[in-house]
Amino acid sequence: GARKFMVMNMHDMTKLPEAINHSKKMKDAYTYLIHRHNHYLEVYVNAFNEKTDDTTVYLPSAYISMECIEKERNSLGFYDTQNAFYGGVDVVYPVFTYRWWDSYHP
Repeated sequence: GARKFMVMNMHDMTKLPEAINHSKKMKDAYTYLIHRHNHYLEVYVNAFNEKTDDTTVYLPSAYISMECIEKERNSLGFYDTQNAFYGGVDVVYPVFTYRWWDSYHP
């Protein structure tokens, strides 16, 4: 069976194209949910990793990665980090220069 796993945590959902125009109350709920989810995911993954000698679990951070893309968008080649490529605004740039594929998926 598999002995190496990669489990990604969640990115900041308040920056989804779907969520940009949500109320502050809704964005605060997203923020709370994601921080709790990421915290407990790390706790459970680390506990599993410590209990199993022959298994390795990698826990990269989608949250940090997506923040890096936002901050370093020009040097990374992302021209639009706010709008969705598919179903969003009029497409102006090539598909791989958008951070979001649709309203929910990076």
